[in-house]
Amino acid sequence: MRAPSRLGRALLAVALTAPALLLATTPAQAAPAPLVGVGSGRCLDVTGNASANGAQLQIWDCTGGANQRFRAGTGGGTPQCPVNPVNPNASTQARKLLCYVYSQYGNHIISGQQESTWIGGPDHEINHIRNNTGKCPAIRALDFGDSKDLAPRAIAWWNAGGIPMIGYHMGAPTKPDTYEGTQMQVRRR
Repeated sequence: MRAPSRLGRALLAVALTAPALLLATTPAQAAPAPLVGVGSGRCLDVTGNASANGAQLQIWDCTGGANQRFRAGTGGGTPQCPVNPVNPNASTQARKLLCYVYSQYGNHIISGQQESTWIGGPDHEINHIRNNTGKCPAIRALDFGDSKDLAPRAIAWWNAGGIPMIGYHMGAPTKPDTYEGTQMQVRRR
């Protein structure tokens, strides 16, 4: 049996990591985003937050409201995907996430950032990236060893259209399960 490719290893990591976080939330597809006019700097806006067929659209100052967030190409239905998850019982959300990652491979870069709860709080790097680029990374990496209260942030990231990833620093055998423990040597007898 040959070794999996880099794509195969990346998809395996997504297949193993994502289902733990994929609660009863919206599927991970292209994140909803505002449509901003290049000349005006204003956003396309659904008048009065209407959701009925035939709702009127207008150009308005960007407020960040749900009535100014749009998702392209998600008219419903099951996405066609040329790849299957490792787990044949993977949830619909996990399958959609896998298809999204696969659709980006070789076409786009999916950016990510590990939060550092010890430097300015868990949003420090995310805010820095957003403030300097105008965008947030797609993947927010959280470490259970650094922050036991990460679940609400992971769920909020998912609900906002992002991809949360949870890691855990497992210490070397007989060493503490901390970042420092991952750097310690284990003596052979």
